[in-house]
Amino acid sequence: MMKKYERSLKSQLLFSIISSLLCAIQLIINFLDHRPKIFIITFSSVLVIFAVLAILISLDLILKDALIVKGKIAKIDGRTISVLKANGKIRKVRIPTDTELELYKMDQELELIISRRTGILNEINTLGNPDNH
Repeated sequence: MMKKYERSLKSQLLFSIISSLLCAIQLIINFLDHRPKIFIITFSSVLVIFAVLAILISLDLILKDALIVKGKIAKIDGRTISVLKANGKIRKVRIPTDTELELYKMDQELELIISRRTGILNEINTLGNPDNH
C-alpha cells in the first residue's frame, strides 16, 4: 500500500516545484515590467512558500526518517478512517482505493508511518486483527 502514498508525496513535490517555477517566472516578468511593488512582494512570498514546501517534501522523500504512530480504528466513513491515537487525538486517514479499504475493520490496531517534516502519511501497517479478541 505504500506505493500509493509515496506516489502522492511525489506528485505534491512536482506540484510544489512547478508552482515555484511559475511564481519565479511571474516575479521576473513583474520586476522587468516595473509593475507595482505589491505584485513583486506577493509573488516573492508565494515563491518562498512553495520553495520551502518543495525542500521539505524532498527531504522527507530522501531521508525517509518517519514517525511511527500507533492507534486503533475508531470510525470508518466512506474511504476515510478515523484512527484514535494513544494520546486520545484522532487522525483521519484517506484510503486510496475501495479494495484496500476492505482490509480494515473497526477496533483494528494500526501503525501509521508519517513523514517527519511535513506530517504526510507514508504507509499504513496493520498490527492486529479485531476478530482475534
